[in-house]
Amino acid sequence: MAGFRYKAFISYSHTDEHWARWLQHALESYRIPKVLVGKKTGFGEIPARLGTVFRDREDLSSATSLTESVQHELSSAESLVVICSPAAAQSPWVKEEIKAYKALGRADRIYALIVDGDPQSSDPAEQCFPTALVALEDGSTLEPLAADIRKWADGKVLAKLKLIAGILGIRLDELRRREMLRRRRKLTTVAVGVSAVVILTTFLSVTAISNRKEADQRRANTEDLVSFMLGKMEDLNPVAGLDVLDADQQEMVRVAEQWGFQELDDEVLLQKALEWRKEGMTARYARDNQAAMTAFSRSLAALVNLYLRDKDNTNSLFELGQAEFWVGYTHLDNGELEQAEKMMTYYGVIARRLINADPKSAVNVMELSYTLTNLGAIETMRTGGDDDRAIYLAQAALEYNQLALVLEPDNQDNMITMAGSHAWLADAWLGVCNLYKANQARLEGIAVVKQMLEQNPDDMKLLIDLSHGLGGLSHVQSRLGQMDLAEENLRASATLLDDVVKRENEKNGYTWDRLVRLGSLGQMMVNTGRIEEGRNLISESTRLMAEQYDPIGNPSFEKKLDVAISLSHQSSLAIEMENTKEAMNLNLEAIRILSELVSKSPDSISGQYRLAHALIQYWQLNEKLPPPEWQRQVEDYSLSARPVKSCDLAALAARQAVMRGDLVSAKTHNDYLLDKNYREPGYVRFCQAYGLCN
Repeated sequence: MAGFRYKAFISYSHTDEHWARWLQHALESYRIPKVLVGKKTGFGEIPARLGTVFRDREDLSSATSLTESVQHELSSAESLVVICSPAAAQSPWVKEEIKAYKALGRADRIYALIVDGDPQSSDPAEQCFPTALVALEDGSTLEPLAADIRKWADGKVLAKLKLIAGILGIRLDELRRREMLRRRRKLTTVAVGVSAVVILTTFLSVTAISNRKEADQRRANTEDLVSFMLGKMEDLNPVAGLDVLDADQQEMVRVAEQWGFQELDDEVLLQKALEWRKEGMTARYARDNQAAMTAFSRSLAALVNLYLRDKDNTNSLFELGQAEFWVGYTHLDNGELEQAEKMMTYYGVIARRLINADPKSAVNVMELSYTLTNLGAIETMRTGGDDDRAIYLAQAALEYNQLALVLEPDNQDNMITMAGSHAWLADAWLGVCNLYKANQARLEGIAVVKQMLEQNPDDMKLLIDLSHGLGGLSHVQSRLGQMDLAEENLRASATLLDDVVKRENEKNGYTWDRLVRLGSLGQMMVNTGRIEEGRNLISESTRLMAEQYDPIGNPSFEKKLDVAISLSHQSSLAIEMENTKEAMNLNLEAIRILSELVSKSPDSISGQYRLAHALIQYWQLNEKLPPPEWQRQVEDYSLSARPVKSCDLAALAARQAVMRGDLVSAKTHNDYLLDKNYREPGYVRFCQAYGLCN
C-alpha cells in the first residue's frame, strides 16, 4: 500500500507504555531479510525496513486538538497494532482508536499483541481484548489472532515476527525461516555453550565495532537464543548429572552379564545393540509393544555396558541416549508414565552432556528438544499433571527445535519435528482450556507440513504427519463447536491414512489408526443428530477393528484403550437406536477393559478419563450409581480441591456432579466451559438435557 505516512499506529493504555516503547523500537529497527525485499504482496512491495511507526502518547504530546490529531494520524497509518492487556480492555482511548480505524474500512489491518491478561476470561479484571477489537458488525464477537509476548507463550522474538509477517502480508513461516538463516550466520561466529554468555560478552567487547547501533543489533540476534538455551537446561532436573545415571543402571549391568556382553569387543557389541534397536522399532511399528520392549531393553543393556567401558566416548553416549529414549517411549505407549519419565530424564541428562561437548551441533540441540517434548507430554497424560509446566516444556521444546534450525536450516527432519512440537504445544494449551491457542498451534504445525509437501508431495512420512495434524485440529475444532470443519479434517485424516496403507500394500498400524478415526467421525455424527450416517461408520470401523484385534496377543495399552472407546461408541449408538439391552452389554464390556487398564496404569489420565465416562454411561442406562469399587478407580473432578483447568475434564466434572445430584457444582463447571467457548456437541446435548444451558 502506497501513500501512507506510517507503517503502523500503536494503540495502547498508558499502563503499558513500556511495551509500546519496546514495540516501536522493535518494528522500526527490524531489517527485512534481503531475499524478501522487493517481493510483491497484497500490501505492495516488501521494503528493506518497515519505516516509521506511530506511538501516539509521545508523538501527539504537543497536539492542540487530540481527537482531530488522532483521526488524522490513524488515517495515515497502513496498519493498527493494539497492545492488549486488562488496562487496554478498560481504556476508552484504545476503544475509540480501534473504532475509528475500523470506520476507515481497514478492520483486516488490525493486529493484536497480548502483554497481560487472559483473552478467554469472563472476569473484566483479567480480560485483555478491548470490546471494540472483538466486536463484529452483526453484534457477534470473534477473538482475533494475536501475538502473545509472554515468555510461556510466543515470547518476544516470535511475537515480533508474527506482527511483522502480518504487517507485510506474508506467511509467518516464510519470515521465520529467513530470520533463522540470518541468525545462523550471526550465531556461528560465537561459541555457544555453558560459558556462552561470558564468551558472547567478551566477543562484543573486544571486537572493534565503532557503530553502537550495529553492535546492539548483533547482540539482539544472538542473546535471546543463548540465554534461552542456557536457562531451559534447568528444566531437566531433578537429575543432577551422569553420576545418578551410573548409579541407577545396575539392573542393566546384570542383564549385560547374563547375555555375556563383556566377552564382546566394542564394535561387535555396538552392532548387536543397533540390530536390537532395529528389531524394537519394527515391532513397535507392528504395534507389538511387548516384543518392542524386549528388543529395546537388550539394546539398552548392551549400550550401558559399552558406555561404562569408556564414559568419555561421545558416540557411545549418544547411542545410549537413543536407547534410553526408545525404552522410555515404549513405556509411554503402555501408559507407564512413571517409568517413562525416569527414562526420558536419563535421556535428558545425556542430551545435556552432549550439548556441553558440542554446543553448536544441531543434532545435540534436537536431542534436548525431544527430551522437553516428552517430559511435557507426560505432564499432559498423567492424572494431576502440572498444566503450566506442560506448556512451559512444550514451548521450550519448540524453541530448541527452532534453534536447531538456525544451526542447520536445511534439515528436513528437524522441520518435520517442528510440526510435532506445535502439536504437543496445542495439547498443552488444551490442558488449560485455551482453545484459541490450541487451534493456533495446530494450524501452525499443519502449515509447516503442507509447506514441505509442496516440495515432496509423495513423501509418506509427511502424509502421515499431515494426517495426525488434521486429526488433532479436528479434535480442537469439535471443542469449539466448529463441526463442519472438524468432520472435514477428520475425514481427510482418515483418507490420508487409507492412501498410505494402499501405497504400502500391507496391513499396519496406520490401518488401525484409520479405523479409530472412522469411529470417532461416526460418533461426531451421532452427537450432531445424524444417526444413520454415524451408525454406518461406527459399524464399519467396529467390524474391521475386530478382525485386527487379538486380545490374547498382549495388545498395547493404547490399542486396548481404542477398543474400549469403540465399545462406548457402539453403546452410545445403541442408546440412540433405543436398544437398551445391547447398550448395557457394550457398556459393561467397555468398563471391564478400562478397569483393567486403570488398575495397571493408575496414573494415566486417558484411562481414568474414559472409565469415568463409561461409568456415567452406566448410570444413565441403569438409573443408579456404579458399584463403589469402580468409582474408587477414578477421580471425581467435581469434588477436587484442585481447580479443573482442562475443558474436557471440566466437562467430565459437570457430568460427575450431575450423577451425584449436585447441580450447583455442575453449574459452576458448566459456566466455566461456556466462558471458554467450549461447544463440543456431546457435551452441549448433556448440558441441555439436564437444564445447565439453553
